[in-house]
Amino acid sequence: MASCFAPGTFLGPNGTAAIPAGWQAAWTWYYNAMWKTHIAPTAKVVDSAVMGNGSTVASGNLAMAVSWPWAISTYGGAADKSGNYAAKFSKWDIAVLPTYGGLTTSPLDATTFVITKASSHPDAAFTAMTAIMADPSLQVAYGGMPAARADQQAWFSQFDQYLGKIFPGNTVSWSVLQEMENYPSNPSPEADVPNFQKVISLTAGFYGKLQTSGNLNLTSEMASLQASIQKALEQASLTSNP
Repeated sequence: MASCFAPGTFLGPNGTAAIPAGWQAAWTWYYNAMWKTHIAPTAKVVDSAVMGNGSTVASGNLAMAVSWPWAISTYGGAADKSGNYAAKFSKWDIAVLPTYGGLTTSPLDATTFVITKASSHPDAAFTAMTAIMADPSLQVAYGGMPAARADQQAWFSQFDQYLGKIFPGNTVSWSVLQEMENYPSNPSPEADVPNFQKVISLTAGFYGKLQTSGNLNLTSEMASLQASIQKALEQASLTSNP
């Protein structure tokens, strides 16, 4: 979420922990949106029936959301036993992210297929991978927009056919996805850092606090997060340099 404001990394100069100013601004905005202006749902609200018990967009009660393209297939909610959908809304579209500090940045979530040396069925895995890449309908089922520009229009067309059954007559501005590819968050929010899983766990805990407690001192909480990440980086350094 913070990388929608500005790119950054927890890895500062000389391997020390750092929290980019853009991320601090993002978290402050998000926290205030939940607890002061009440324009964003807290964790309790997200998990409520009003917000579809976690299916916020599909609930029909959320005006806007930052989302990945592969999540679009969930907007209509779940199909019934006959495969029919009863979407809570009929018209929607996608748009570019607002700028922060005059700059546009878009977190890029990329999926890469990897067949490891230890795979028991490398040939079958390769066949499955190439089948997905060659079949537009399978690409739609997989969800992510193809990275290859030559494959994107077919993906849009196939997705329109799929969505047409759920949102008849709705038109989606797919070109927005292509435009946002020109403004990827760099560094990527998924870029590696030492002790990656620990850092991710610490971040998740921090987000949990933001979403569940309305009386936090954000300055103190962000300082605490940075200190914890610093310890995680130091642990990684000790492990790699015994």
